[in-house]
Amino acid sequence: MRKMCFLLILLIIPVFAYGEKLFSPYGQYGLQQFEQNGKMGICDNNGNTIVDAEYEYISPDFHNGCAMLIKDHLIGFYNEVGSIISEPIWEKAWDYQCGLASIMIENRIGFIDTLGNIIVQPIWSEKSSKYFYCNRALVYDLEGNPYLIDNNGNIVFRFMDFINDQHFDIPDDLAITTCVNGCYILRMWQKTYGENYHYYVLNTEFTLIGPFISKADIAYISDDILILIDEESSSENTVRYINPDGRQWSRIIGTIDDMTSFAEGRGFVKAEEHKWLCFDKTGNTLFELEHDRIPIGYQDGIVTAYDYESDNAYYYDINGELLFTIPGGELASGERVCYYDIDKCAYGYYDYNMNLVIAPEWQSANDFEDEYTVVYDKEYNAYWIDREGHVIAPYKTTIQD
Repeated sequence: MRKMCFLLILLIIPVFAYGEKLFSPYGQYGLQQFEQNGKMGICDNNGNTIVDAEYEYISPDFHNGCAMLIKDHLIGFYNEVGSIISEPIWEKAWDYQCGLASIMIENRIGFIDTLGNIIVQPIWSEKSSKYFYCNRALVYDLEGNPYLIDNNGNIVFRFMDFINDQHFDIPDDLAITTCVNGCYILRMWQKTYGENYHYYVLNTEFTLIGPFISKADIAYISDDILILIDEESSSENTVRYINPDGRQWSRIIGTIDDMTSFAEGRGFVKAEEHKWLCFDKTGNTLFELEHDRIPIGYQDGIVTAYDYESDNAYYYDINGELLFTIPGGELASGERVCYYDIDKCAYGYYDYNMNLVIAPEWQSANDFEDEYTVVYDKEYNAYWIDREGHVIAPYKTTIQD
């Protein structure tokens, strides 16, 4: 993407000054940050104080109805009505997910609920996952043994039991990857395996699928599909796609740039020069697109393709039908398409109906991932704007060429 690179100087979300108060445009529940006498608090859109200004930092970014605050370098949480649900007593803490937030005390990880009660005692190694996925979390004891726990702190799967049941020696290399769909990837390598890794997928029913033997040292799950990439040479790779039930198929690609991840039930590979194949989760080819580049898969039901010579961006629906073409277009995201007007040397935005909603007047711009994005004028001043192009707030940042 051709947008200007910038280095954020931030406390998670930057703020700007209006007299005594500093506001952020990202307030949820109609709440915003403010600053008084060097301390931060939270107010509503009418300026009524919800949380007094007595904190080094207070976030307006809520997860599961809770947001962080910091006092005396310790972390706590408050809720959307301004009640302190956990006093700032934690050395480290992470945002809520699945109704629980991880906290650290004396280098041990535990979890609290949205009332501030300790649900999982802080007994786990700091190597442990900081988030729950599908009500499970990957944790490690102080000896480095991995477990899955549920959202009550009960151990529901012991990885070392599986290794022992399979009569494996303790692997020289055991890596466990947490996936957002609640599955886990086990990667094991031993000298007896030769040059290959053994991969297993632990699904949400605690069923282990595998092994899948591969040279790949990186594997990931995308849209419930396990993807392994075996490098045959610098110009040829085999991509293996494995369904949750263990069925698999493969595609030959040149480099990693010749494929996309799965999204919305679709994936792409570059079959030959200027030809991309779209296929479903069973490996069936659905349609072809003749373009130079498809950088990522579907977003909001739209996939974006590019041609180098024309500098056009082409936008297709889930069935491969061309929706619209935009010269200088970027990825479709958040119901907006950022584009570069070569005549005006500026960025603007279209909506998905090809209506020009934000005129090209910005020197640099970013995609919309939610209600706001950051743009830059010709003097490299940065601003928050909404989806209609209204300037919401200045944005403090340092520009790097």
